[in-house]
Amino acid sequence: MKLESFNNALTIAVEFGRLEHREQKIILENISERTILVSALCILLEPKTLDDTNLLRSTAKKIRDDECGNRLILRGLVEFSSFCQNTCLYCGLNRTNTNAVRYRLSKEEILEAAGNIQKCGISTI
Repeated sequence: MKLESFNNALTIAVEFGRLEHREQKIILENISERTILVSALCILLEPKTLDDTNLLRSTAKKIRDDECGNRLILRGLVEFSSFCQNTCLYCGLNRTNTNAVRYRLSKEEILEAAGNIQKCGISTI
C-alpha cells in the first residue's frame, strides 16, 4: 500500500471520529512505505455500525482502485491437503485443532479440481 493511500484512509477515519488527529500523527510518524502498524489497521477494520461498515467498504474500494485499478482478478485454489505443521491462530487447519477433518487429495483428484477450475474460465491456479 502506498503511504499516500494509507494516509487518506487515516484521514477518513479521523473525519468519522474513529481516530484522533494526534493518533493519526503518531501513526504516520512511525510507518514507512513498507510498514503499517497493525493497531492502526485494527482501528480501521473494526466496523461497529452500518455507517462504519460502509466507510470501510468505500475506503477499501478507493485504496484498491488507487493500487490496482478497478478490476477483478480471479485465481483458482486447490487445497490438496488439510494437514499442517503450523499453529496459525487464524486458521482452522492448524495442527493443534483436533476437530479439523484431515484429508489429502490424490494426484488424480488434484488434476480433476484444476481441470474444473480451468473449465470455469479461470486460468491462474
